[in-house]
Amino acid sequence: MPESTMIASTRERLPMLDALRGIAAVGVVMFHLPGTPLTMQRMYLLVDLFFILSGFVMSLSAEPRLASGLRVSSFMQARLRRVWPLMALGVLLNTAVFLREDSFANVLPLTVLGLMMVPVLTADVLVYPINGPQWSLVWELAANAAHGLVLRRLSDRALLWLALAGGAGVIWADQRAGCGCAGGDAMNWALGAPRVLWSYTIGMWMARQWRNGTHRAVLPWPVVLAAVPLALMGLPFVPLSTASGDMAMTLAVLPLLFWAACACRTPDRLPRVLTGLGAMSFPLYATHPAVLHLFAGARGHWPMQIAALMSALSLAALIAGRRRIVANIRRWRSAQGQAHMLGFQPQQVDDGAADVGGGVGLLHHHA
Repeated sequence: MPESTMIASTRERLPMLDALRGIAAVGVVMFHLPGTPLTMQRMYLLVDLFFILSGFVMSLSAEPRLASGLRVSSFMQARLRRVWPLMALGVLLNTAVFLREDSFANVLPLTVLGLMMVPVLTADVLVYPINGPQWSLVWELAANAAHGLVLRRLSDRALLWLALAGGAGVIWADQRAGCGCAGGDAMNWALGAPRVLWSYTIGMWMARQWRNGTHRAVLPWPVVLAAVPLALMGLPFVPLSTASGDMAMTLAVLPLLFWAACACRTPDRLPRVLTGLGAMSFPLYATHPAVLHLFAGARGHWPMQIAALMSALSLAALIAGRRRIVANIRRWRSAQGQAHMLGFQPQQVDDGAADVGGGVGLLHHHA
């Protein structure tokens, strides 16, 4: 989820992956809405799509740097710096919400454990009670570490065999849990390992095939984008058991749609929109539980459910745009300071700030 889809080895952006990440994050929020409709009740499988995305992007962006001498410890420090702050923000937001209903003495230990990324495995509750989606972020970091230490050294054939072993584990885990939703609860936390092993490693394997040029567009990009949510929305109506349907989606449908997305070519006017969706995905995933908890009474009331979704999206957009906001404030302060040094009047300062801000923006754009 959190990594950029700017591929360092080719300097080519894949906007379809940004779009997939944004669609996946919105789908997860829809799954967590109070009173989830039947068509949204299998959106938990989008977590597997996140793992595929991570394996794919990390293979293309991080492996060249690791091969050039970047230490695994430095790589993981960079991953933590990228993932932990938003994960911690999600924990703190949930803490503020939970304190409205429970005592400080009960909430504080869960907050500390969440900030330290320590799972709670002693009761039949969420493995990260203070911020449920955190379980997948911790598993992703574990996969990143394995990637840097071991997985990147495997041949394509060995990597594929490992992915297939993970796929066999998915079949076992889904049959045992009765669905492909294992990993978030303390009782089935360990069953999340096969999900990560299969999805992350098959993402890595596909990245290597993509890097070798063995890809071509087979479907128009709108069809691919629409197919991901529509396939999951239709899954409850397929005459298969929950476990069997989830297996088919995890092991076949999602990887194939992901590969089709990688091969798509999009028109020039779309990348900025798609990039925006991708930029919002991680903030949305990390912080939406706190927002939705405030709308716990929205079950069965679609206007309140829409309000909950829009509130979660608004917070994510604000977080995603924080860098631009900070940059604009710094430009304004810089321009204001320069204007004062030149002896301009306050009105002149305002006009000059607008001009300087625009000029800096153009320089950054062309750079």
